[in-house]
Amino acid sequence: MNKKSVKWSWAEGKVDRTKDHIEISYGNALISKYESWLHVLIIGKPTGSIFPVAWLLDRDNAAYKQIIDAVRKDLDLMLIEKQEQDPWGYACYHCNTAANIHSKTHWSHFPAGHNKK
Repeated sequence: MNKKSVKWSWAEGKVDRTKDHIEISYGNALISKYESWLHVLIIGKPTGSIFPVAWLLDRDNAAYKQIIDAVRKDLDLMLIEKQEQDPWGYACYHCNTAANIHSKTHWSHFPAGHNKK
């Protein structure tokens, strides 16, 4: 196939939480509930081939380094490295997989947004 592939990326930007978005949280789903997980990052639908992301944690705080690193690794894997034709669709699908539950980073899709501040 000579199909030109899109080069996807993500960049810090504004994400409207009242619209379709994904939130990445960190926690152990086997011992704690969603409400107690640490909310780390919000991803908006891409504009062109760039996903806007908004960090919810202070990335300069050394206490969060391991969490930030884990979320960044998952973000790169899901949106860029897997080279999906539709990475947004794949990320939304991933939100409902067993792999998402067994990981410490959890992806939650909010197709209609939410007003949680």
